[in-house]
Amino acid sequence: DLVLDRQRLGISLPPARIRLELLDYPGEWLLDLPLVRTTYAEWSATVLRRLEGHPMAQEFLAYAAALPAGAPADEALAATGHRLYRAMLARMRDGAGLSLLQPGRFLMPAPGPEPAWMAFFPMRGGGGLHSLLALRYAAYVRAVQEDLAEPMFGNLDRMVVLVDLLSALSAGEAAFDDASGALTAAAGALRWRRSLLDTALALGRLQRPPRTVSRVAYAATKSDHVAERQRGNLSALLRALASPESSGPDVRTAHLPIAAVRCTEDFVWTLDGRPVSAVRGRRIGDERLLRSYPGEVPDRPPDAAFWAHPFLQLPVFEPRRPPEAGRGGVPELGLDALLLFLLDGVL
Repeated sequence: DLVLDRQRLGISLPPARIRLELLDYPGEWLLDLPLVRTTYAEWSATVLRRLEGHPMAQEFLAYAAALPAGAPADEALAATGHRLYRAMLARMRDGAGLSLLQPGRFLMPAPGPEPAWMAFFPMRGGGGLHSLLALRYAAYVRAVQEDLAEPMFGNLDRMVVLVDLLSALSAGEAAFDDASGALTAAAGALRWRRSLLDTALALGRLQRPPRTVSRVAYAATKSDHVAERQRGNLSALLRALASPESSGPDVRTAHLPIAAVRCTEDFVWTLDGRPVSAVRGRRIGDERLLRSYPGEVPDRPPDAAFWAHPFLQLPVFEPRRPPEAGRGGVPELGLDALLLFLLDGVL
């Protein structure tokens, strides 16, 4: 919570209080939000279709395909399928850098012993096993809604979603497509506006209706790793991926490039006989300044031609040394614009 002193015409006003939440995409629990409005059958069909042909999914897919359509509600079958599916998600995250991996708590479980309803996996068909898995999926979704969605998003005023798009671009086409799909799904699931259904559900539980999240900022992190001319493209790409459905007359959104601690400085580099906008900084453990021109950032989801050549090699820079022996503050990028957007209309 932020408590802000206010004054108008020299008169002290009651302090303004707003609740701000920062979400680090692709946080595993954030990816669970789309499940709240998705049935088990819909989720299973979507996941299995997305896994088709993926080399890291073959062991799990072979097991799922071998299950008979009317498989009984057998605990051993459920446990084996859950183990294979969960191991596959970990391989995809660690070995391929993928993001759209649901359920998120399979990769980041809550503290303490896991409840029995965690043991499920996507499955087509019917029968006792399918019904058992559907019941466990429904219990998981209720836990997401009660433990995460309602406490976190029910009474927010402002929200910041941190997105590392540059790393997704540098990881290649498959990783970027997966990350952009996950971001679009998560953005669509974050309900900024209070609906009549939300109000009715809250009143039925004798609770106050949730407040409208009036300002949502999507922030492209590590923006100091590309030059100033590329940061506008980075914001446009983020705007294209983050669903615009959240905006409306009572909700404002922004798509901003930021770096909480700046690592580079802009400069003009002569490359192959022509000037280009580049950055320079120090690699971790190296005192020399490294010049970097990572490439052109697309202002929309890239097409096949974009991926035809290696793109966006991002060095790992150390933070810039604070000026004036630290008295000048920590160098940053874009935080002033972010704060102005979040606090506009409050003071």
